[in-house]
Amino acid sequence: MNDNALEESKKLLKLALNNQSEEIHRRLSNLKGSSKYKGDVFEHFLAGLYNGMGWKANVHGGKDDKGVDILLYHPSSPSKVHTIIQAKNMKTPLSKKDLRHEITNFFGDDFSKGASEKHNCKRFIIISLNGYTRSHQEFTDPKTKKMTQVKLHCWAEVKELIQEYSNPVHFRIKTKKVRRRQVSSKKVLIRGDKKSIFLLLITIFVFITVIFLFFRHREESFLDYHVLTDKMIERLDETKLTDARKQDCQNLNYAIEICPQKLVYRYQDQYGDRSLKTGLIVYFCGQGFFKRGKCENFEKKALYVLRGW
Repeated sequence: MNDNALEESKKLLKLALNNQSEEIHRRLSNLKGSSKYKGDVFEHFLAGLYNGMGWKANVHGGKDDKGVDILLYHPSSPSKVHTIIQAKNMKTPLSKKDLRHEITNFFGDDFSKGASEKHNCKRFIIISLNGYTRSHQEFTDPKTKKMTQVKLHCWAEVKELIQEYSNPVHFRIKTKKVRRRQVSSKKVLIRGDKKSIFLLLITIFVFITVIFLFFRHREESFLDYHVLTDKMIERLDETKLTDARKQDCQNLNYAIEICPQKLVYRYQDQYGDRSLKTGLIVYFCGQGFFKRGKCENFEKKALYVLRGW
């Protein structure tokens, strides 16, 4: 890894803290040096954005990287690859031929193992600084010959990452550990007198109170997340996207597959307390009913997404 590339990526991350996305794009587009140097800068910049938001992002690019520039891990599963990212810092849109090459590297073919199998990961994102010559995102898995979905991101998605990075209080992934309270039990000798019985009742009361507080704290920890986890997203995707929410997706130009998450974050930020529970209730109930205070029946749905029960 070129030290100059690492230093340049750090300068770009400082600009990202102030949400200076246009200046970052200008610098990335006008980097002087080899294609490897430009790619290294872009890869380490993207990895820095993800790391700053609480993910674990390892730069993996190199010779024969098989379409792997960044390995992304979610804090809830730090030993399991969550997403494989291929970064392309090119002045021109990525061509159909180049895309096909990256897809084959990821899935493999009849003669070689792909990055997906090697890292046991099905999620693949290609991030091209200047977009693509091919508009749609459907590709054929070279092995199964079945259609598959590969996410193609360009500068618009990088701008969203920069915006999230510049607002870490809202978007940084939070993995709060629940501290278990340790209760020291005392042996109480019952001697048949009122004082011993009273002490026994006090001990039982304290024990029950501690247990109650423990489970209350455990339950509240689910409500303290600021970012949806993978499990929460799976439960959210189980619900049907209503016509009203689909209209919101269109109005806000959100892609359908990630629209539910985007809307929850938007409502979470819009209605005050920044908790996921509020964002989810507004998502299920609708903004109009929420403003009129008629969303009590949707609290259970929100809690199901947060807790799974």
